[in-house]
Amino acid sequence: MSLGRLIFGDGGSIEGICAFCGYTKSDEFYEFSEVVSDNFVYYNKIKGKKICDKCYRVFKDQRFRYSSFVATSGKVEFLKPKEILNFLYNPVYPNFIYLTKTFKKQGWVDGFEKVSISPEFFYIHTDFVGCIQVDYQEFMNVLRKFQKLVEAKIPKTSIVVEETISSYRKVLESGLETEFSEVKKYRNTGILEVLAYVV
Repeated sequence: MSLGRLIFGDGGSIEGICAFCGYTKSDEFYEFSEVVSDNFVYYNKIKGKKICDKCYRVFKDQRFRYSSFVATSGKVEFLKPKEILNFLYNPVYPNFIYLTKTFKKQGWVDGFEKVSISPEFFYIHTDFVGCIQVDYQEFMNVLRKFQKLVEAKIPKTSIVVEETISSYRKVLESGLETEFSEVKKYRNTGILEVLAYVV
Protein backbone atom coordinates (compact mmCIF):
# COMPACT_ATOMS: atom_id res chain seq x y z
CA MET A 1 0.00 0.00 0.00
CA SER A 2 1.06 3.60 -0.52
CA LEU A 3 -0.15 7.01 0.61
CA GLY A 4 -1.94 7.61 -2.70
CA ARG A 5 -3.72 4.25 -2.65
CA LEU A 6 -4.68 4.66 1.01
CA ILE A 7 -6.52 7.90 0.19
CA PHE A 8 -7.81 7.29 -3.34
CA GLY A 9 -8.21 3.51 -3.41
CA ASP A 10 -6.75 0.76 -5.57
CA GLY A 11 -7.44 -0.31 -9.09
CA GLY A 12 -7.18 0.79 -12.67
CA SER A 13 -7.02 -0.80 -16.12
CA ILE A 14 -3.40 -0.05 -17.07
CA GLU A 15 -0.48 -2.02 -15.61
CA GLY A 16 2.80 -0.27 -14.92
CA ILE A 17 5.53 0.64 -12.46
CA CYS A 18 4.93 3.81 -10.48
CA ALA A 19 7.99 5.75 -9.33
CA PHE A 20 6.49 5.92 -5.83
CA CYS A 21 4.40 2.82 -5.19
CA GLY A 22 6.05 0.32 -7.58
CA TYR A 23 4.16 -2.20 -9.69
CA THR A 24 0.48 -1.28 -9.82
CA LYS A 25 -2.62 -0.82 -11.93
CA SER A 26 -3.77 2.69 -12.68
CA ASP A 27 -6.27 4.57 -14.81
CA GLU A 28 -3.39 6.66 -16.14
CA PHE A 29 0.38 7.02 -15.84
CA TYR A 30 2.29 10.31 -16.11
CA GLU A 31 5.90 10.77 -17.18
CA PHE A 32 7.91 11.42 -14.02
CA SER A 33 10.13 14.02 -15.72
CA GLU A 34 7.06 16.06 -16.66
CA VAL A 35 5.62 16.01 -13.13
CA VAL A 36 8.57 16.97 -10.92
CA SER A 37 10.52 20.22 -10.97
CA ASP A 38 14.28 20.57 -11.38
CA ASN A 39 14.74 20.98 -7.63
CA PHE A 40 13.18 17.60 -6.72
CA VAL A 41 15.55 16.08 -4.13
CA TYR A 42 14.29 12.52 -3.73
CA TYR A 43 15.56 10.85 -6.92
CA ASN A 44 17.23 8.15 -4.82
CA LYS A 45 13.78 7.15 -3.47
CA ILE A 46 11.93 6.60 -6.74
CA LYS A 47 11.36 3.25 -8.45
CA GLY A 48 10.52 4.13 -12.06
CA LYS A 49 9.97 6.77 -14.72
CA LYS A 50 6.20 7.13 -14.44
CA ILE A 51 3.70 8.12 -11.75
CA CYS A 52 0.30 6.46 -11.32
CA ASP A 53 -2.83 8.60 -11.11
CA LYS A 54 -3.21 8.12 -7.32
CA CYS A 55 0.36 9.17 -6.50
CA TYR A 56 0.09 11.99 -9.04
CA ARG A 57 -2.90 13.43 -7.19
CA VAL A 58 -0.99 13.46 -3.89
CA PHE A 59 2.19 14.83 -5.46
CA LYS A 60 0.46 17.70 -7.26
CA ASP A 61 -1.74 18.77 -4.32
CA GLN A 62 0.34 21.44 -2.57
CA ARG A 63 -1.47 20.88 0.74
CA PHE A 64 0.56 17.68 1.13
CA ARG A 65 3.68 19.80 0.84
CA TYR A 66 2.75 22.66 3.13
CA SER A 67 0.82 20.84 5.87
CA SER A 68 1.03 18.17 8.50
CA PHE A 69 -1.67 15.56 7.92
CA VAL A 70 -3.22 12.24 8.87
CA ALA A 71 -4.52 9.97 6.12
CA THR A 72 -6.81 6.98 6.65
CA SER A 73 -8.78 4.87 4.16
CA GLY A 74 -10.41 7.27 1.71
CA LYS A 75 -9.75 10.32 3.86
CA VAL A 76 -7.09 12.90 4.66
CA GLU A 77 -7.11 15.62 7.32
CA PHE A 78 -4.67 18.53 7.23
CA LEU A 79 -3.88 19.36 10.84
CA LYS A 80 -1.67 21.44 13.07
CA PRO A 81 1.07 19.31 14.70
CA LYS A 82 -0.53 19.59 18.15
CA GLU A 83 -3.85 18.34 16.71
CA ILE A 84 -2.16 15.11 15.60
CA LEU A 85 -1.68 14.24 19.27
CA ASN A 86 -5.41 13.37 19.49
CA PHE A 87 -5.03 10.89 16.64
CA LEU A 88 -1.98 9.31 18.29
CA TYR A 89 -4.11 8.56 21.34
CA ASN A 90 -6.90 7.06 19.21
CA PRO A 91 -5.38 5.78 15.96
CA VAL A 92 -7.40 4.27 13.12
CA TYR A 93 -5.73 1.67 10.88
CA PRO A 94 -4.46 1.78 8.23
CA ASN A 95 -3.02 5.29 8.56
CA PHE A 96 -0.27 7.60 7.35
CA ILE A 97 0.92 10.36 9.71
CA TYR A 98 3.08 13.19 8.39
CA LEU A 99 4.65 16.11 10.26
CA THR A 100 6.36 19.04 8.58
CA LYS A 101 8.53 21.76 10.07
CA THR A 102 9.81 23.32 6.84
CA PHE A 103 6.45 23.53 5.03
CA LYS A 104 8.50 23.42 1.82
CA LYS A 105 9.61 19.97 0.77
CA GLN A 106 7.70 16.73 0.27
CA GLY A 107 9.23 14.82 3.17
CA TRP A 108 6.57 12.12 2.96
CA VAL A 109 8.28 10.84 -0.20
CA ASP A 110 10.91 9.28 2.08
CA GLY A 111 8.44 6.61 3.20
CA PHE A 112 5.63 6.94 0.66
CA GLU A 113 4.82 3.22 0.72
CA LYS A 114 5.11 2.81 4.51
CA VAL A 115 1.54 2.82 5.75
CA SER A 116 0.78 1.84 9.36
CA ILE A 117 -1.40 -1.24 9.14
CA SER A 118 -1.29 -2.27 12.81
CA PRO A 119 0.24 -1.25 16.16
CA GLU A 120 3.21 -3.52 15.41
CA PHE A 121 4.09 -1.62 12.23
CA PHE A 122 3.51 2.00 13.23
CA TYR A 123 5.18 4.71 11.16
CA ILE A 124 5.48 8.44 11.66
CA HIS A 125 6.72 10.42 8.66
CA THR A 126 8.49 13.77 9.04
CA ASP A 127 10.59 16.21 7.08
CA PHE A 128 12.97 16.64 10.03
CA VAL A 129 13.91 13.10 11.20
CA GLY A 130 12.68 11.10 8.20
CA CYS A 131 10.34 8.14 8.59
CA ILE A 132 10.53 6.39 11.94
CA GLN A 133 9.07 2.97 12.74
CA VAL A 134 7.98 2.37 16.30
CA ASP A 135 6.05 -0.14 18.34
CA TYR A 136 2.83 1.70 19.14
CA GLN A 137 2.59 0.65 22.81
CA GLU A 138 6.22 1.55 23.41
CA PHE A 139 5.71 4.90 21.69
CA MET A 140 2.65 5.69 23.83
CA ASN A 141 4.57 4.78 26.99
CA VAL A 142 7.29 7.28 26.07
CA LEU A 143 4.68 9.88 25.08
CA ARG A 144 2.94 9.73 28.47
CA LYS A 145 6.23 10.12 30.34
CA PHE A 146 7.31 12.93 28.00
CA GLN A 147 4.05 14.77 28.72
CA LYS A 148 4.59 14.43 32.48
CA LEU A 149 8.02 16.00 32.14
CA VAL A 150 6.70 18.88 30.00
CA GLU A 151 3.83 19.47 32.43
CA ALA A 152 6.45 19.72 35.21
CA LYS A 153 8.06 22.55 33.18
CA ILE A 154 11.15 20.56 32.18
CA PRO A 155 12.41 22.29 29.01
CA LYS A 156 11.96 20.16 25.90
CA THR A 157 15.56 20.74 24.84
CA SER A 158 16.72 19.29 28.16
CA ILE A 159 14.64 16.18 27.46
CA VAL A 160 15.50 15.76 23.78
CA VAL A 161 19.14 16.90 23.63
CA GLU A 162 20.91 17.35 26.96
CA GLU A 163 19.86 18.38 30.43
CA THR A 164 21.31 21.32 32.31
CA ILE A 165 22.02 21.42 36.03
CA SER A 166 18.96 23.59 36.62
CA SER A 167 16.66 21.40 34.51
CA TYR A 168 17.85 18.23 36.28
CA ARG A 169 17.25 19.92 39.62
CA LYS A 170 13.67 20.52 38.45
CA VAL A 171 13.40 16.81 37.54
CA LEU A 172 14.49 15.88 41.07
CA GLU A 173 12.13 18.39 42.68
CA SER A 174 9.24 17.01 40.61
CA GLY A 175 10.02 13.42 41.58
CA LEU A 176 10.34 12.40 37.93
CA GLU A 177 13.83 10.86 37.93
CA THR A 178 12.55 7.48 36.73
CA GLU A 179 10.50 8.99 33.89
CA PHE A 180 13.37 11.25 32.83
CA SER A 181 15.86 8.37 32.86
CA GLU A 182 13.57 6.17 30.73
CA VAL A 183 12.73 8.91 28.22
CA LYS A 184 16.42 9.83 27.79
CA LYS A 185 17.08 6.38 26.34
CA TYR A 186 15.23 7.47 23.20
CA ARG A 187 17.56 10.33 22.35
CA ASN A 188 18.87 10.11 18.79
CA THR A 189 16.03 7.81 17.67
CA GLY A 190 13.80 10.54 16.23
CA ILE A 191 11.01 9.71 18.69
CA LEU A 192 11.73 12.56 21.08
CA GLU A 193 12.00 15.09 18.25
CA VAL A 194 8.52 14.00 17.11
CA LEU A 195 7.14 14.25 20.65
CA ALA A 196 8.65 17.69 21.18
CA TYR A 197 6.81 18.85 18.06
CA VAL A 198 3.35 17.47 18.88
CA VAL A 199 3.22 17.89 22.69
